[in-house]
Amino acid sequence: MGNQCLFFSYKRAKRRRQSSEREIVRRARIPFELHHNLTTADVPQTIYYVRDIFRKLELKGVSCYVNYPIYKGQRVTMWTLIPMKKFPPTTL
Repeated sequence: MGNQCLFFSYKRAKRRRQSSEREIVRRARIPFELHHNLTTADVPQTIYYVRDIFRKLELKGVSCYVNYPIYKGQRVTMWTLIPMKKFPPTTL
């Protein structure tokens, strides 16, 4: 198989499911890397959780990446996106 590994990508996923999946893969000794896709509306607790978990996993040799939202070629947050789009996020 070469240097292939599993690619996990999360976006506001449930913490219990994330940790269960990571544990299953770890016990099976399958190489994997983690990607977290930030949204523009992630609450601070989510960001702190991801940073903490990724820091711990990186110390164990797991590759971890955070993918930031991009709009018109620029990295954005909810607060920079609102003036650009002229309205706040909606579910419409």
